[in-house]
Amino acid sequence: MAMSGAALRHFIRQALATIADPPILRRADRPVAPGIVALVETRARTLQEMLFVLDPAPLLSVARTDLDLTTMVLTDNGFDPVTGTRLYLAASEIAGLCGTIHAGLGEVALAEGYYLGAIRAAASAGAVQQALTALANLALDHSDAGDPGEALTLLEAARVLAPYPTREMAAVLHTRAAHSHARLNDITASTHAMDQAASALEQPSTQESNQLGNVDEEWLSRHMGNIWLELGQPKRALEHFASSLTGLSSGHSTQPPLLSARSLLSAVDAYLALGEIDAAAHSTHQAVTLFHRMPPGLTRQYRQRLHPHRAVPAVLEVLERLVEAI
Repeated sequence: MAMSGAALRHFIRQALATIADPPILRRADRPVAPGIVALVETRARTLQEMLFVLDPAPLLSVARTDLDLTTMVLTDNGFDPVTGTRLYLAASEIAGLCGTIHAGLGEVALAEGYYLGAIRAAASAGAVQQALTALANLALDHSDAGDPGEALTLLEAARVLAPYPTREMAAVLHTRAAHSHARLNDITASTHAMDQAASALEQPSTQESNQLGNVDEEWLSRHMGNIWLELGQPKRALEHFASSLTGLSSGHSTQPPLLSARSLLSAVDAYLALGEIDAAAHSTHQAVTLFHRMPPGLTRQYRQRLHPHRAVPAVLEVLERLVEAI
């Protein structure tokens, strides 16, 4: 990762200090038109919704362009404090989406830069919930990159920022912690964090959390599958994947296709660990059908998993489909 150790800790301290005492976002020159601000906010919301219906690669291209546009509006125009806050929030949302797509494609180093930008923008706006989301995603990014200790440092900062998060955010933070502990091979801490995540989602909802609308039982089952896989228990992981992917088979999934494809990739890992090659090929078929054209990053990862088993007819068939999807 580009930022770790002392640099990461310094960044966290700065972000927490900025959120606690956000700057007055005011520029006097060339006030931005109200219609432009509303357009930027609408685009930010629409991009989040498009993750559920568009292939991630073209969506990422659009989101990057919109982030550049929003940054230009902030740089080249004046604004009062309310307008400045609105623009920084939109920038944080779009940057966070870019990070989510890169992470979903397995590009954690690229995701990191966008998550850092999302945290900076949220901090400038004094937006606690937006900063929490980006911190939690950056923590998972570090854990996936082999830095679980750094991930736990980020999660500690998130708890300082919000001692009493919404139930959805509490579930996210506990799940991220469980993943990091699994990477550290601490099964006791990991299972305890998973229990805490499940308990959090069982609580009545007291606050609206628009950013985390897809954090539900399906979301939790998929992440628990990933965590059990990290703990070296593929059979138990598949129990969670089977439960969470039921909605995908029935066409009633609450998760974006990109996240479903990542879960299916983990299911492939679990099947291969158990020697169930045909089942791994079937899960890959499911992933291919999620997209008009599977993103190259995902295609590469599926091919890497299956290539050693290309002598199996079912695997050879799906590998040919993956070639066509590039």
